[in-house]
Amino acid sequence: MANLVITKSGNSIVVYTGAYSSTVGFTKASYLVSDVVEVNLRTSEVDVMMRDAHGVNNWNLTYDSTYVGDERFIVDSVDGVEPSSESDLFDKMTALR
Repeated sequence: MANLVITKSGNSIVVYTGAYSSTVGFTKASYLVSDVVEVNLRTSEVDVMMRDAHGVNNWNLTYDSTYVGDERFIVDSVDGVEPSSESDLFDKMTALR
């Protein structure tokens, strides 16, 4: 089963949760582009803050498909392209805005 697959459709960002659907409680979600509050590059992850009806949620993302743990979500692709590094993931997430 796939990990996170993130796409932009018009003024929305659609997140397919794949293998994480039971963890997050939904199969896919749609956010307005304007609801991306902040994108931060860290050494081993990319933090994306998204606003929804409950407040601001922090998604800790990684491109590393070998990551094992429950602190980060592995991203398979952003707009159909697999990220090659944390920096590349940051650039791809920023480009969605």
